Amino acid sequence: MRCRWVFVWAMLVSPAIGDVIRLKSGPVLRGEVKRDDGAWIITADDGKATRVEAHEIASMELGTSTSQPTTLPDADTENLASLRRSVESIDNIDQILQRYQRFIDSRPSDKVLRDAQADIAMWNDHKAGGLVKFDGEWVTAAERDERMKQSLAMVEEARTLMRQGREKDADPILLRAMEVDPENPAAMFLRGVRAYAQNQLPVARKCFEMTRDALPNHGPSLANLAVILWRQDAIMPAVNYYDQAMAASPGERAILNNVAEAMQLVPSRFRDEPPIARMTERFVAQDHALQESLKEQGLYRWGSTWVDDKQMEMLSSAEADIREKLNEIEQQFDRVQSRIDRIDEDIEANKREMRRLEATSYYRDREGRLVRKSLPSVYYDIKEDNEQLLVERKEQEARLDEFRAAAKAVESRLPVPRYTGVQKILGVEYAPILVNAAEKPATQPEGENPKSETRMTNQ
Repeated sequence: MRCRWVFVWAMLVSPAIGDVIRLKSGPVLRGEVKRDDGAWIITADDGKATRVEAHEIASMELGTSTSQPTTLPDADTENLASLRRSVESIDNIDQILQRYQRFIDSRPSDKVLRDAQADIAMWNDHKAGGLVKFDGEWVTAAERDERMKQSLAMVEEARTLMRQGREKDADPILLRAMEVDPENPAAMFLRGVRAYAQNQLPVARKCFEMTRDALPNHGPSLANLAVILWRQDAIMPAVNYYDQAMAASPGERAILNNVAEAMQLVPSRFRDEPPIARMTERFVAQDHALQESLKEQGLYRWGSTWVDDKQMEMLSSAEADIREKLNEIEQQFDRVQSRIDRIDEDIEANKREMRRLEATSYYRDREGRLVRKSLPSVYYDIKEDNEQLLVERKEQEARLDEFRAAAKAVESRLPVPRYTGVQKILGVEYAPILVNAAEKPATQPEGENPKSETRMTNQ
């Protein structure tokens, strides 16, 4: 049925000589017919063109006078075609059958009813045969499971290669795994990790978004989206993803380390925003619990990383010496900054005085014309003063840069810096592991707190 209509409509779209259109109102139009944006244009031999809407046409004859009338699809036929298109995106046969039943309840014509009933018989055969939708096709459950099993085996092979540092060898295997099962979240995640390593941020973002869609509560995928968005200067969306990642994977060390870095980098203009407050509150609560837990292992938070007892003692002592030097630099910095602020105030005051002198230099002569008299010498003294102030301001700004560089150099003397300014992607060890090839998990098991590998099981 569908193929026949495709053929008929293809004929209608192409121009034809000696075409005939019979209107429902009675008139007959002859000439050359062409399709035009939902309507038809028929051009007579004398060049006169007439536009005819589809609903006005009773029948159409294409080609010579011996052609058989071509009737346009009626409403029932078009509705059935629309129904067929709509069910292409549905993967539940019962829902498809429900839609067909509603169509039949609308009492279509006998011919269309027979076509719809034939479709229903086909869908019932699919259901009886236990067919399931996989990658846009209706296949047996056994075939689906076999393809998923193959994809998972490829993912495990790629994962092993990536752990061995053989990332390039893993790339073609990951691509094949996604061809066999385009919805494999583990393959998507690992492909995102590789794309990020190659600085292909749009590709990496798409892969992690696909993993998130398949596994909405997979914390590492949410955190990786935050890392990418931060690099793309989408600060607030990144903050929201970090908050979701902490909610999905409470106490996950790698996620909290990234959040610690992010909190140091939040621009001042965003610090009072509610999403920042929510992220900070969740971080403080989870990080406190994590610190208490890791303290038993002799680990202590140091900025965005962790150190042991000896390192902590050494770093604290080194930081005390560094802090003393930084305080000296900070005091000098503040003095210079105060001088710059004072310069700005003086420059602005001078500008106001110059504008006042300019405004008072105008007067009207006896004829009422606006005349400007010479500016007083003090105007030029003030102008020269401002130029000197601007030169000094530039010099003071250079001193601030020197102090910043000095402070950075002093801070770099710490054997382990508190913050690196870099948020790290969660890599291969955080890829979801699907333990059952026959079913895909919808969410991470409640209460699970992965530390090295995020294991996803079926619910």
